[in-house]
Amino acid sequence: MDLALPECINTEEKQRNLADALAVRHYSKQALSSKLVALQGAASVTLEVVMEDNLPVIIQFRTQEFDVRAYRTAKEYLGEIVPSIELIQAEELSAENVFCVFMSKVPGKPWMEVEDCWKEEEFRRSSVSLGHLLSCCFVPKETAAINAYIVPQMKKILTMPSRFGVDVTAYFPLATLFSFSTAWRN
Repeated sequence: MDLALPECINTEEKQRNLADALAVRHYSKQALSSKLVALQGAASVTLEVVMEDNLPVIIQFRTQEFDVRAYRTAKEYLGEIVPSIELIQAEELSAENVFCVFMSKVPGKPWMEVEDCWKEEEFRRSSVSLGHLLSCCFVPKETAAINAYIVPQMKKILTMPSRFGVDVTAYFPLATLFSFSTAWRN
């Protein structure tokens, strides 16, 4: 993480102790273990806490507010493939403007951990699978989420010729069509 963390979460020990305590308080179960996850965000610290009954929970401490509405909308349309997510208020964090998010753990690994190992066929299969999932989100006359989340991300693709060392310029025509056209809405 690039920015300085508030006092309440400025060491791994504090992060783990706080995550464990919040998880115990929230789930009324004993915490068996906790660890930092491999990939960390720019304005957050993310841990995995394993509760009794081997229930894995993701807890994220954020230095910026987090809007869970997009997750809830995605979960409504896609079901269990989207993690459950909720904001947790904690007095020990609010005094230092730290926000806490609890998420259920989704099985598997993050894309960034495996993408360099994939062959072309695996990328194709994954893209088709992702396309099928995303198509479930398109509901006639429901353009608010599309305009608020998907279109801005498609426009973002147009600003970067590569992502994680992969040339994405082949997607520019699709991103342009999707970002600036109203034909897909009808």
